[in-house]
Amino acid sequence: MLDKGNTMDWEEMIRFYGRENVIRALKEDITYLSDMTMEAVCKYFQLSKEKLRCYTKKQLHQGHWI
Repeated sequence: MLDKGNTMDWEEMIRFYGRENVIRALKEDITYLSDMTMEAVCKYFQLSKEKLRCYTKKQLHQGHWI
C-alpha cells in the first residue's frame, strides 16, 4: 500500500493498524520500497532512511559495477 497509495490511504492504514505498528513494520519487516516511496515515508513518518529495513537491505546487496 505504501508504494501505490496516497496520503489518504496511508492515514487509513494508520487508523487501522496504528502508527506505531506501521513504523515498526517499516523498521523491521518491509524489505523493499522504491527510492521515491522511501523518501516519502521518511518525510511523512519523520524517520531517517537508515532506520528502514528496506534501506539497510539495499545497502547490503548492492550490485557490482563492471
